[in-house]
Amino acid sequence: MIVRISRHHALVLAAIAIFITGCEEGHYEQPVFPIPWDSVTYNNIDSALLRPDKVERFIHNYDTSKVLPIALTRFPRLRDLTWWYGRLTQVPSFIGDLQSLQELSLASNKITYVAPEIGKLSSLRELGLSDNQITRLPNEICNLHELSHMYIYNNKLTSLPDSIHKLTKLRELWMRGNMMSMQEIQRIRTALPKLEWFSHD
Repeated sequence: MIVRISRHHALVLAAIAIFITGCEEGHYEQPVFPIPWDSVTYNNIDSALLRPDKVERFIHNYDTSKVLPIALTRFPRLRDLTWWYGRLTQVPSFIGDLQSLQELSLASNKITYVAPEIGKLSSLRELGLSDNQITRLPNEICNLHELSHMYIYNNKLTSLPDSIHKLTKLRELWMRGNMMSMQEIQRIRTALPKLEWFSHD
């Protein structure tokens, strides 16, 4: 049997594997994802600003900060922003300034608000906002015309924007663990006939 798994979930499984291995060896440190050479983390962001044009990935996890650092806007080639298992409370308005962003993953935080400027990310292909406390997504999210994968499971959403049909390139939508009615789920499915994977309650 072939099990379908996305890059998003592969990273989650990798983190769990690292954690389990550490426990078996008697170490209980929190897992840290492997950092590629062209990446920076919150801890070395200042030194990365010396050569901002070289940075393509920002990967960070397990942090108590409640806001994303605005210094991220100084990296013109940033295409992958990952911040997991933290205390972020919002997707800020300056997110729209990250014009090269292709993947945005802010899973497992405390996010309740997503700024409408997210709709300016014209190159975004993958959006991960799962395991947060989001009750509403802005209508501008429907302007993400390159979006192919969206992970919004385990939030407090009761609906998706009326213009969700504009996401014509969306192929995977993971939204299990929200508060949507069967009527809303059916509306979404009808609006997105090209979905290849649709996870819902």
